[in-house]
Amino acid sequence: MTLVPALLALLVSQSPAAPPDSPAVEPPESRSLFSKPLFLDEEPPENRALRHIVLTYPGAVGARRATLSSEEEARDLAADLVARLRAGADFLEFSRRYSGSPTAGQGGIQGSFAPGVLPEPLDDFLFQADLWEVSDPLSLPTGIQIAQRIDRLAGCRQILVQGKSAESRQRAQDLLARLAEGADFAKLAQEHSDDEYSAARGGALGVFERSAFDTLIKAAVFELAVGELSDPIESPRGLHLLKRVPPESLPPELMDPVWVRGRAILISYGAAPGMTTWVERTASEATELAEELHRRILAGEDFAELAAEFNDDPTGRERKGDLGWLHRRSPGVENSFAAIFLAEPGEVLPLKAVPQGWVILRREK
Repeated sequence: MTLVPALLALLVSQSPAAPPDSPAVEPPESRSLFSKPLFLDEEPPENRALRHIVLTYPGAVGARRATLSSEEEARDLAADLVARLRAGADFLEFSRRYSGSPTAGQGGIQGSFAPGVLPEPLDDFLFQADLWEVSDPLSLPTGIQIAQRIDRLAGCRQILVQGKSAESRQRAQDLLARLAEGADFAKLAQEHSDDEYSAARGGALGVFERSAFDTLIKAAVFELAVGELSDPIESPRGLHLLKRVPPESLPPELMDPVWVRGRAILISYGAAPGMTTWVERTASEATELAEELHRRILAGEDFAELAAEFNDDPTGRERKGDLGWLHRRSPGVENSFAAIFLAEPGEVLPLKAVPQGWVILRREK
């Protein structure tokens, strides 16, 4: 692999000037430029799902629109909404009417999070709350927020009827009627579903995890109660009859693959943006070293030992490059690592350019 000259010029041009004797800054604890926070335990951390209402006012940070005239008005309304929500009011209705969140129209769903990812008031609430509990009004720079812990996972079985013709629609309605009369979903899926892969599993499609902008099949499943059937859901493939089932009732391999374990080596250069330590090599020297290490790893050399010797990620040598568990939708995971979720365990990805230099990445689990 060779560096495109234009990219090298860009890296160099973006590098702030700094003297070669700049002091190294030793981080106080394990951290990484690419995964924040680090989850280094043997198993992934617990994820929990959240939705919120954001009451914004002039001066709230990043507010797309001010929904109220002042912070005091936002606090007063938040207290009233909390009382009404705890008495059984519809969260979706309040979100659409009052919230300034980008996901207000979808009920304010923010998705699923590990500990330490959200701002502290939301994080503290989410990981102490019972399911469906509503928070007190929470003061954040973005506005006054009301949060609710919601269910994180949904198991789904489906029967697919291909096509959207009148005949297809009638077939879907006939199948739905049989299900409503008590027919066994798994047996009907095996006999009549046009999706051969899920049909072979009795219609078992997947176990989904909440995210902020779920659409079509996934969104429809989360709107169902466990055991409930959907009306036909139209997609480019045809008409889907869905049944929400307990996640534990489906094979574990159908779980939405949201966690992987990764290991990385960062090869940086002097004054690279975002670095907290001074690296005494040029951008071109970093390129040569990264290419050499990538070749050596592909040839069979020990990734962890090379990380312990060469990694420029803060505390990365002590961790031997271990990035811990990476969540697919975590805002702290470096965007250029998205390919790791498609890799097989043990696979080394192509050398990747990042603002800090070059990264060699391997999926561990």
